[in-house]
Amino acid sequence: MKKSKIKFSIKYKYILFVTFLVLLLSVINTYLTLQNQTRTLRKEIIKRAEGIVRKLASDSVDAILTKDDITLFTGVKNAMAEKGIQYAMILDEERIPICHNDTEYLADHKYPLKDKVTINAFKGNALLVQDMVYQGESSFDVSSPIIWNRKKIGLIRVGFSKEPIKEVIRNTTGKALTVALIAVFIGVILTILLTTYILEPIKLLMKGVERISEGNFNHPIKIKQRDEFFVLADTFNDMQKSIKKMMNEIAEQEALRRELQIASQIQEMLIPKESPKMDGLDIRGYSQQATEVGGDYFDFFYIDKNNLGTILADVSGHGVSAALIMVMVRMVFKSISKDVKTPAHLLALSNKLLEGDMLEDKFITMIYYNFDARSKKLTLSNAGHPPLLWYKNKDKKIQEVGTNGFPIGVMENAEYENVDLLLKKGDVVLVYTDGFIEIKNEKEEEFGLERLKNIVVKSHELSSEAIIGNIVESCNRFSDIPMQDDKTMVVLKVAG
Repeated sequence: MKKSKIKFSIKYKYILFVTFLVLLLSVINTYLTLQNQTRTLRKEIIKRAEGIVRKLASDSVDAILTKDDITLFTGVKNAMAEKGIQYAMILDEERIPICHNDTEYLADHKYPLKDKVTINAFKGNALLVQDMVYQGESSFDVSSPIIWNRKKIGLIRVGFSKEPIKEVIRNTTGKALTVALIAVFIGVILTILLTTYILEPIKLLMKGVERISEGNFNHPIKIKQRDEFFVLADTFNDMQKSIKKMMNEIAEQEALRRELQIASQIQEMLIPKESPKMDGLDIRGYSQQATEVGGDYFDFFYIDKNNLGTILADVSGHGVSAALIMVMVRMVFKSISKDVKTPAHLLALSNKLLEGDMLEDKFITMIYYNFDARSKKLTLSNAGHPPLLWYKNKDKKIQEVGTNGFPIGVMENAEYENVDLLLKKGDVVLVYTDGFIEIKNEKEEEFGLERLKNIVVKSHELSSEAIIGNIVESCNRFSDIPMQDDKTMVVLKVAG
């Protein structure tokens, strides 16, 4: 039997196929390289710009306060010495330019600026980077507020050219064009050498790639030749199945993420947006969840025109299960709060209604009080929650006030007790979840109850909103580690 000769070995087929594939990958790699270089350069320019603007803002505080125009112009002049800067200006708190690298600009702009970039820059108290067109050229406008004594006294605006980015794009595009032309030439030569036997499986594979790019994963590739392309097609078909499975998993994860986002929005709607209004009463609540949804809850309830009920609850753990239990707590509270006579009665009735529906590893700590605006009497009951903090303005001291009681959902037919506090003008009452006192820093130190007490003592003359602000700010300064637990508090101050 005459032995068949190999006219065109699979080795050369593979070389040709790989060459073709390298051409495709080279184009993709060039594109990705261009994108990466552009992003990197953009970040470098913005980082450098932020440093210049922050320094100029810091150096301008005293000059603005003392109206030292020479120092302001010197700072602007020094900034303009940096490469790539198109303009630098300083505006006062009324958005009126008080210093500019172009003196004619000051003469033409003696009134508050009303352009979109300036208005956006004045909206917040943080450094802002905006894309804009300056004198027909694409630019970055980097702005920073000038802050003195927590007050915005002016604004720095500096324009940075995007020309370095454009230059990189032009250079990389030129090189890519050269490579593409060479690759096309080689591709034409190789295409002439290809036979029908080689082209057919490649076409089938390319059709498969196109279908995948269109999101179609239901057409396997069929190749008759029993060579390496047959194995490749078989592998490609397996890859299609894997990609389809992965896409389905991604879709499911995205659906879950959207559901969690919606749940978070719904939960946020359940938290009171406005504080109760009563003569002689200044009360404010605050809540921040550790994840999209959490298990902390607070609410207010008008018993009558002179009496206000306040509840604060903490479901063990956080996440979806804690959030669902929190919704149960809210439903129970809304349904029974009108019918209970005392805080202790409310906690006992809540425990009775929730105990049978709680998971084995879940429980709720809860604190509830009624406040009579006329008599200034606060009646309190506690279900395993951290004690209430009461700052007595007359004695200039703070004390913990608690009552004995099991957490909700732990013990059937649990009983709770009431405690009456007679408040006076200037007194401050704080209820909180343990997410505040159990915050840890990098040294594993807890924020602790004593720090919380000290902040209340030092801030007692402020409004309830300002007291909460001081507490939150102190916690943020104490630790920048991501939150491990939800944080919720309510501050009541007797204003009159």
